[in-house]
Amino acid sequence: MSHLGNDRWSGSFTVEKQGRHEYTIEGWVDRFASWAYELGKKAEGGPGTSRASSWKGAEHIREAAARAVGPDAD
Repeated sequence: MSHLGNDRWSGSFTVEKQGRHEYTIEGWVDRFASWAYELGKKAEGGPGTSRASSWKGAEHIREAAARAVGPDAD
């Protein structure tokens, strides 16, 4: 799939033979990436990044660490 901007995506696939086909599209929110993006936008505006933004990022990291398994848990 290709990102078209503003939460719009486009994708295609080639069908090998005529008939009915079934496909699934799965999506999810990457809360950490969304937070990091928003924090970067605020930082571009100069000073004024709030502590609340920093705490929110720390919360995302703690949640991700709690879900990590195997080598990622380290």
